[in-house]
Amino acid sequence: MPTPRHQHGYECLVNDGRGGLTCSEGQGKRSDPSPAASLRKLNDQLHTLTYNRYERHVPLGAMYDAVRRVGFDFENEEETPFALTGHDGKADVQISHPRSKRSFWLHITWHRMDSENFETVAYAN
Repeated sequence: MPTPRHQHGYECLVNDGRGGLTCSEGQGKRSDPSPAASLRKLNDQLHTLTYNRYERHVPLGAMYDAVRRVGFDFENEEETPFALTGHDGKADVQISHPRSKRSFWLHITWHRMDSENFETVAYAN
């Protein structure tokens, strides 16, 4: 049986005993996060993947997984890079959220250091 939902999209955790729901907008767990909440969560995950980490490769697959995991989709899947090349570079990938008509961007920069490891910075806005 699906979880009952309040008219504002919150899961209602309490039944009032008469078949009704006693939740209000400030209660319960949001079932479909807002674009702003998804963006914060995405940036937190990108920070965890890249901050003070020096890898043999740019963690592109993990970044794309994070994009999808928090509720974003890629605007044009065919134009999404599957490999990043060069010692230094930048890629901007357009992403979208189902609850917004606005476009968002995933920005990725990388630098290959003398140690042959990559320093990667990624954020979304």
